Amino acid sequence: MTNDDSANALFIISVKLDLASNLYKTAGELEKIKNANAKKMVEAIERLDKLSPSKETKEMINEAKRLNTYFEDYIASLKKLADLSRESVIGD
Repeated sequence: MTNDDSANALFIISVKLDLASNLYKTAGELEKIKNANAKKMVEAIERLDKLSPSKETKEMINEAKRLNTYFEDYIASLKKLADLSRESVIGD
């Protein structure tokens, strides 16, 4: 392996680790936002439904819950990408 090959390999490793770090950071920030807002949103819509029950408010509750699930899946995908990026460094 030449010096150029070694330098290139180290650069690739640093990029992968930086990517993993940024993905973990983004996932953590999104998780804080989700934790702070998702439950409040569902509770607010449920209160609205109690005050004025309708087909639409029931559907709003389902959509809010679905949005929360989607957000959780998105965060899990970011963490999985970060894990894979970090694990790929081991293979290098």
